[in-house]
Amino acid sequence: MIKRIVACSYEAPFLEKNGDHMRIRSIHDFISSETHRTLFCFCLGDTSSIIERNGSVYIARPRKLYNMIRKVLPFIRNDLLQDSLMKLSQLVFDEPFLILQMLESANATDTFLIHGDMSIAPAILRLFGFKRTIVFDSLANYSQTLYMHVHRVSLFRKAPNYLRLGIYLAIYRLQLRFCNKVLYPSTFDVRNSREMYHLEKHNKIAIVPNIFTIAYEDLELGRLRQQYRQKLNIENDTVVLVLAAGGRGKMNKEAVDTVVRLSEKELSKEHELLLIVTGPWLDYRKKTNLPSIFTGIVERSELRGILAASDVALAPMFEGSGTLLKVLDYLSSGLPIVATPVSLAGIPANWLSENRIYLVRNQFDFPSKIRQAIVDNVYNQRVAISKDLSCSAYRYFSDSLRDLLRT
Repeated sequence: MIKRIVACSYEAPFLEKNGDHMRIRSIHDFISSETHRTLFCFCLGDTSSIIERNGSVYIARPRKLYNMIRKVLPFIRNDLLQDSLMKLSQLVFDEPFLILQMLESANATDTFLIHGDMSIAPAILRLFGFKRTIVFDSLANYSQTLYMHVHRVSLFRKAPNYLRLGIYLAIYRLQLRFCNKVLYPSTFDVRNSREMYHLEKHNKIAIVPNIFTIAYEDLELGRLRQQYRQKLNIENDTVVLVLAAGGRGKMNKEAVDTVVRLSEKELSKEHELLLIVTGPWLDYRKKTNLPSIFTGIVERSELRGILAASDVALAPMFEGSGTLLKVLDYLSSGLPIVATPVSLAGIPANWLSENRIYLVRNQFDFPSKIRQAIVDNVYNQRVAISKDLSCSAYRYFSDSLRDLLRT
């Protein structure tokens, strides 16, 4: 039975900015509650801080090398380059420095939990003689998406990604070698990783699903819906289409490009429509003919309100791998979803069967499926769907973590 756990993350999960943060927080909250012990999580952030949340203490240390590079090269605006610099500085200095700071705490525990698939923490810990259990939680497993992308595009286009892919694969293999157990969000992620890393001999795999974080209570949905429709100046009879696109990654870009090409005339002649896109896509505001609101990046609390005010959720992804956290948010909010098969990968079939899913095979199918979702109008069923799915998901999540804690 696990008694004491120290965790490490290369982001600050207490900020609750994205689905990965929510996964980390929910795992920590459950472990602290189940073991009745304080969980300490060391992480990288913009500044030094110590935050207590639900029995867990988050100790953030600044990305010193990355912050210094940003000061020296303030003209860097490209998202991909910024992300690459952050990961490189993390591997070269910031993460090793963080691990050295937490060695004393690590040696006082019986289990070390690492979140994220771009970490050399397991290798550093073993190098300094840490012999206890190391558990690796792959989160969204970004290396899967990069791997799939490289193998689905032309040689000319994928050549620049070979170096990035090579670094990802090398680090991931280090994690697999030095960790005692690997956690994945779904069986789909496990299958992909078995194909990529030949995990047949690595049998210490466990599935801990992502938890739903949007679920509404009986009266909450109506209250939030009215509040956010007033806040966004949306008329009561307007049908709201929503796309949650939190980052500037390739899959989100493809999704935003798809929805901005939609026209009001081909979607509905009987209803006023409004498109809401969340995430860093303000530069797309003039690219769509639909009445639209581009919100920019929003907090999780804001996303709950926006989903409550919406009527149809969109997930037009045709490439990628792993479970999409935005689809889990859609499901937990009870929204009908117009989605591609790729968007639904890794979602348990019984969760999908409880909601209204309008499956799209190609980009030309979207208008007709959106029209069908608008006509069906499942608003009165949303609270029941939200509560049932959230309860089912939490049982799966808690049972999986209890099994992990017993080993």
